Amino acid sequence: MITIAVIGLACLLRGVRLSQTPGWDGDEGYNVEIAWQLLHGRAQAFAVSQSFVQHPILFYALLAPLLGAFGREIWVVRLLAAGSGALAAGLIYLAVTRGSGTRPALLAALAFSWAPLVVLHNRLAYTYNLLLLWSAATLLFVTLWEERRARRWLAAACVCAALGLLTDQVGIALPVFVALRQLPRKRVAAWSLAASVTPAAVAALLMLALSPQAALEDWRHSLFRVGGAAPGAPDGGTAVRIALWFVNYLHLLRAEWWWPAAIAGLFMVCPMTARRRVLTLSAVLVVPVFALRELEPFFRTGIPLLLPGAIGIGALLDRAFATVYRTVPHRAASAVVVSLVAILPLGLELARTGGALTTRFTTRFDWALVVEQDDARSAAAYVNRRVAPGDLVLVSPHVSWLYRGEVADFFQAVAWTGQPVAFYPADMPRERFRFDLSVDRARFVVLDPFWERWIEASAPLEALTRQIRSWPEELRAGPFSVRRNPRF
Repeated sequence: MITIAVIGLACLLRGVRLSQTPGWDGDEGYNVEIAWQLLHGRAQAFAVSQSFVQHPILFYALLAPLLGAFGREIWVVRLLAAGSGALAAGLIYLAVTRGSGTRPALLAALAFSWAPLVVLHNRLAYTYNLLLLWSAATLLFVTLWEERRARRWLAAACVCAALGLLTDQVGIALPVFVALRQLPRKRVAAWSLAASVTPAAVAALLMLALSPQAALEDWRHSLFRVGGAAPGAPDGGTAVRIALWFVNYLHLLRAEWWWPAAIAGLFMVCPMTARRRVLTLSAVLVVPVFALRELEPFFRTGIPLLLPGAIGIGALLDRAFATVYRTVPHRAASAVVVSLVAILPLGLELARTGGALTTRFTTRFDWALVVEQDDARSAAAYVNRRVAPGDLVLVSPHVSWLYRGEVADFFQAVAWTGQPVAFYPADMPRERFRFDLSVDRARFVVLDPFWERWIEASAPLEALTRQIRSWPEELRAGPFSVRRNPRF
């Protein structure tokens, strides 16, 4: 009953005004596009073929039928992410109850359910939210396995770990976690690791067979990204990679005021078996998260760390409860102290989330989000009334799902010229492009603040934009400028 209540509360806080706040993110646009193409039997994002290396296929395979049923809307993809976060809250309660007891479990689940940082990122349509669900499920099943030694729980843990790796590269932490918890039984550890990794390995080999060029290029690019490098950029060496880890640790501590307390709380988890289990999961998650990219200003790769963070908060508050009741002699006095030390912080977090739901969530990366959503829809409606299915339209990825025709984002328009930009390397083979992205072929281009901001970081994009600005402005909808190619 408590589990259902926790999930219901988490659903409520993640579902209210889901499509409106926070603002739309570019990764969400890519996720909608990839799943929409997959629904129609194509492995591509806009004009570029995909090999499902940087983000494996499971999230998109689950999202595709939802888009087919409900349409290409932002709330659909966000619903998958938010639902994953809400279910993870219930699994956290179950896992911590089995390992540590009801009170720390309830405190951890409540902290996870309504902390603004958690709710904010669960409402954004990131693949990491689905990975968060598989992480919580893996922890629960490993806990049950260690408690009961029934093989079905180990098998369930391996299945969830495999699903995590099929969701995102960071999910490699889950098979490693399951295997480490089997030591010193090396044979069981090797079996569980192999069982958890095999589905992702089969999927990778299948994509290599179907699209060898795209798969090899994406694997190379992904390996370069580990440690913050980029294809074609000089390797900073081990020192730079180690420095990135320290920087990410500082970013983690700064992400929200309670993170130092959460980390301290991980060392207060009781009993010792549960503490070692949670610390092992935390350690194996930190390795790929910290190696992938900086957590500031975008915390999305750190979403899986919200699981041990919540458990740490629950353990810390539980220790506070126990200490107060043990040391404060009078019941009334102890209740006051508990309210100030434990209940008040949770209440303040709930109040912050409630305020954000009635107004809007603000982030450190609001500059990268679309908050003028009515203007974005107006610009898209204007363009859609004037384009045919084969017309090229160039936009920012955040709003790409609103447009019809042959839609691509400005990153791919730059990549078409052979120049590197964002996550696209230099000299991408033309065979990777499914249609011509020459700017002269574009019928409409929609400029917005995110596009303008990227001009400062990319000289090729600045040159491309200079040409576009010479075109007539057909419509100005807030910050969105619709430009029409005078050739059409």
